[in-house]
Amino acid sequence: MLFIAFVSCASPIPEVDESNSKLDSSFTISDTIPLAKQERKTEPRKNIFKGQASFYNDSFQDKKTASGDLYDKNAFSAAVKQSAIPVKFGTIVEVHYIKKNKTVLVKVNDIMSESSPSIIDLSNAAAMEIGLIKAGRAAVVITIPAQDSATLARFEAQVLVK
Repeated sequence: MLFIAFVSCASPIPEVDESNSKLDSSFTISDTIPLAKQERKTEPRKNIFKGQASFYNDSFQDKKTASGDLYDKNAFSAAVKQSAIPVKFGTIVEVHYIKKNKTVLVKVNDIMSESSPSIIDLSNAAAMEIGLIKAGRAAVVITIPAQDSATLARFEAQVLVK
Protein backbone atom coordinates (compact mmCIF):
# COMPACT_ATOMS: atom_id res chain seq x y z
CA MET A 1 0.00 0.00 0.00
CA LEU A 2 1.32 3.39 -1.05
CA PHE A 3 0.62 6.38 1.16
CA ILE A 4 1.29 9.90 -0.14
CA ALA A 5 1.18 12.90 2.12
CA PHE A 6 1.18 16.47 0.88
CA VAL A 7 2.72 19.08 3.10
CA SER A 8 2.14 22.74 2.30
CA CYS A 9 5.11 25.06 2.56
CA ALA A 10 3.26 28.08 1.30
CA SER A 11 2.09 31.05 3.35
CA PRO A 12 -1.21 30.61 5.13
CA ILE A 13 -4.30 31.53 3.15
CA PRO A 14 -5.60 34.95 4.14
CA GLU A 15 -8.68 34.97 6.28
CA VAL A 16 -11.98 35.74 4.61
CA ASP A 17 -14.25 38.32 6.15
CA GLU A 18 -17.60 36.61 5.87
CA SER A 19 -19.57 39.86 6.28
CA ASN A 20 -18.49 41.33 2.92
CA SER A 21 -16.50 38.48 1.30
CA LYS A 22 -13.27 40.52 0.93
CA LEU A 23 -9.74 39.41 1.75
CA ASP A 24 -8.24 40.38 5.07
CA SER A 25 -6.79 43.90 4.74
CA SER A 26 -3.37 42.64 5.84
CA PHE A 27 -3.00 40.75 2.53
CA THR A 28 -2.15 42.69 -0.63
CA ILE A 29 -1.16 41.70 -4.14
CA SER A 30 2.24 43.37 -3.72
CA ASP A 31 2.98 40.92 -0.89
CA THR A 32 3.12 38.12 -3.45
CA ILE A 33 5.25 39.82 -6.14
CA PRO A 34 8.77 41.02 -5.29
CA LEU A 35 9.14 44.78 -5.82
CA ALA A 36 11.90 44.37 -8.41
CA LYS A 37 9.59 42.29 -10.61
CA GLN A 38 6.73 44.78 -10.20
CA GLU A 39 8.91 47.61 -11.47
CA ARG A 40 10.00 45.65 -14.56
CA LYS A 41 6.42 45.25 -15.75
CA THR A 42 6.35 48.41 -17.84
CA GLU A 43 4.86 48.63 -21.30
CA PRO A 44 7.32 49.42 -24.09
CA ARG A 45 6.82 52.90 -25.50
CA LYS A 46 5.13 52.49 -28.85
CA ASN A 47 5.40 56.11 -29.93
CA ILE A 48 9.20 56.47 -30.13
CA PHE A 49 11.17 55.59 -33.27
CA LYS A 50 14.89 55.82 -34.02
CA GLY A 51 16.44 56.04 -37.45
CA GLN A 52 17.82 58.32 -40.12
CA ALA A 53 16.21 61.55 -41.32
CA SER A 54 16.80 63.26 -44.62
CA PHE A 55 15.03 66.11 -46.41
CA TYR A 56 13.16 66.68 -49.65
CA ASN A 57 14.97 67.82 -52.75
CA ASP A 58 13.81 71.26 -53.94
CA SER A 59 12.59 69.67 -57.20
CA PHE A 60 9.50 68.42 -55.29
CA GLN A 61 8.28 71.99 -54.66
CA ASP A 62 4.57 72.33 -55.55
CA LYS A 63 4.24 68.63 -56.47
CA LYS A 64 1.32 66.65 -55.07
CA THR A 65 2.04 64.52 -51.98
CA ALA A 66 0.31 61.22 -51.15
CA SER A 67 -2.19 63.11 -48.97
CA GLY A 68 -3.15 65.38 -51.86
CA ASP A 69 -1.41 68.44 -50.40
CA LEU A 70 1.14 70.27 -52.52
CA TYR A 71 4.68 70.02 -51.13
CA ASP A 72 5.83 73.37 -49.73
CA LYS A 73 9.50 73.54 -48.79
CA ASN A 74 8.70 76.42 -46.40
CA ALA A 75 6.10 74.45 -44.40
CA PHE A 76 6.87 72.15 -41.48
CA SER A 77 5.88 68.86 -43.08
CA ALA A 78 7.30 65.40 -43.61
CA ALA A 79 7.02 62.10 -45.41
CA VAL A 80 7.36 58.91 -43.39
CA LYS A 81 8.26 55.35 -44.24
CA GLN A 82 5.00 53.61 -43.31
CA SER A 83 6.71 50.36 -42.32
CA ALA A 84 8.85 52.26 -39.79
CA ILE A 85 6.39 54.90 -38.54
CA PRO A 86 2.79 53.82 -39.07
CA VAL A 87 0.85 57.09 -38.70
CA LYS A 88 -2.02 58.75 -40.53
CA PHE A 89 -1.78 61.88 -42.66
CA GLY A 90 -2.11 64.98 -40.51
CA THR A 91 -0.35 63.43 -37.50
CA ILE A 92 2.09 65.81 -35.83
CA VAL A 93 5.42 64.18 -34.96
CA GLU A 94 8.41 65.52 -33.06
CA VAL A 95 11.81 65.00 -34.69
CA HIS A 96 14.87 65.32 -32.45
CA TYR A 97 18.26 65.61 -34.19
CA ILE A 98 20.53 63.88 -31.70
CA LYS A 99 23.88 65.41 -32.70
CA LYS A 100 22.63 69.02 -32.60
CA ASN A 101 20.15 68.43 -29.75
CA LYS A 102 17.45 70.30 -31.68
CA THR A 103 13.80 69.43 -32.12
CA VAL A 104 11.09 70.33 -34.61
CA LEU A 105 7.40 69.46 -34.92
CA VAL A 106 6.21 68.44 -38.39
CA LYS A 107 2.89 67.36 -39.87
CA VAL A 108 2.94 64.11 -41.86
CA ASN A 109 1.47 64.60 -45.33
CA ASP A 110 3.38 62.14 -47.50
CA ILE A 111 4.71 58.59 -47.71
CA MET A 112 8.31 57.93 -48.70
CA SER A 113 9.87 55.06 -50.60
CA GLU A 114 10.42 51.86 -48.64
CA SER A 115 13.85 51.53 -50.29
CA SER A 116 15.16 54.72 -48.67
CA PRO A 117 17.64 54.33 -45.80
CA SER A 118 15.79 57.12 -43.97
CA ILE A 119 12.57 56.67 -42.01
CA ILE A 120 11.49 60.31 -42.44
CA ASP A 121 11.99 63.02 -45.06
CA LEU A 122 11.64 66.55 -43.71
CA SER A 123 10.64 69.65 -45.58
CA ASN A 124 13.43 72.13 -46.20
CA ALA A 125 12.13 74.46 -43.46
CA ALA A 126 12.03 71.65 -40.89
CA ALA A 127 15.51 70.43 -41.86
CA MET A 128 16.87 73.98 -41.54
CA GLU A 129 15.18 74.39 -38.14
CA ILE A 130 17.18 71.51 -36.65
CA GLY A 131 20.40 72.03 -38.64
CA LEU A 132 20.11 68.97 -40.87
CA ILE A 133 20.84 70.66 -44.22
CA LYS A 134 24.64 70.38 -44.09
CA ALA A 135 24.61 66.74 -42.93
CA GLY A 136 21.99 65.68 -45.48
CA ARG A 137 21.07 62.60 -43.45
CA ALA A 138 21.47 62.02 -39.73
CA ALA A 139 20.31 59.99 -36.72
CA VAL A 140 17.08 61.19 -35.15
CA VAL A 141 14.56 60.17 -32.54
CA ILE A 142 10.94 60.59 -33.59
CA THR A 143 8.22 60.87 -30.98
CA ILE A 144 4.49 60.91 -31.58
CA PRO A 145 3.09 63.29 -28.97
CA ALA A 146 -0.55 63.28 -27.90
CA GLN A 147 -2.59 64.69 -30.76
CA ASP A 148 -4.32 67.28 -28.60
CA SER A 149 -4.83 71.04 -28.48
CA ALA A 150 -1.52 71.57 -26.63
CA THR A 151 0.48 69.83 -29.38
CA LEU A 152 -1.44 71.70 -32.08
CA ALA A 153 -0.73 75.00 -30.29
CA ARG A 154 3.01 74.16 -30.10
CA PHE A 155 3.01 73.29 -33.81
CA GLU A 156 1.18 76.48 -34.81
CA ALA A 157 3.41 78.63 -32.58
CA GLN A 158 6.48 77.14 -34.26
CA VAL A 159 5.02 77.91 -37.70
CA LEU A 160 4.20 81.52 -36.71
CA VAL A 161 7.77 82.15 -35.52
CA LYS A 162 9.02 81.47 -39.04
